[in-house]
Amino acid sequence: MSTNGKKGRVINLEATLQHFIETTEATFLRVEQQAERDREAWNQRAERDREAWEQHLAQYALEQKQEKKEWNKQRGELANSLGRVVEDIVAPNIPRIAEEQFGYRQPALDFSVRRKVYYEGRPDKQREFDTIAVYPDAVFLNETKETVRQNYVEDFVDFLESGEFYRYFPQYQGRKLIPIFSSLYLAEPIVNYLTKHNVYALAMGDETMTLLNFEQLQNSK
Repeated sequence: MSTNGKKGRVINLEATLQHFIETTEATFLRVEQQAERDREAWNQRAERDREAWEQHLAQYALEQKQEKKEWNKQRGELANSLGRVVEDIVAPNIPRIAEEQFGYRQPALDFSVRRKVYYEGRPDKQREFDTIAVYPDAVFLNETKETVRQNYVEDFVDFLESGEFYRYFPQYQGRKLIPIFSSLYLAEPIVNYLTKHNVYALAMGDETMTLLNFEQLQNSK
């Protein structure tokens, strides 16, 4: 074989190897470029999914907040409604109790339910009184709660002991104040607390509403 022939085959082999290397490198480059594009596309999809999920969570939180607000509103309205129902049950009993247990035979000079009154000389200070029955020498003041808590009772006692009632009703100054705290049911500790502070406890008895501590308070006077 001639030297030229060997030399030609060497050149061809080197060219083939060079072509293989270039082709392989080009292939790797395309693969890397495609992989990079795939990663970018995946990252973009992941980012869109994350944003969509965050928006979903934000919308869900907003809906939950709105639902909670609506529920609290409905619960408040229901509580107010139940409170008014109990007040309407209690109120007609005040004149009856005034007659049967305190001897006021004549109709009340003034009888009002859920009466809103301003503090004397204070147009910015107002209070609602559940039931008031006025007689020539006495005023029955009834506070009604649908749900009874200790702090409700304490607040009523504090109000009575402050003497502020006559600042709301200066026209009744000189009349004896007969306070009543009422609900459909009053636990014994509540009744005992009211008795200790000279407040009548009114709740449902066997047939009608009854002053649970009438005898105790009458005997203590």
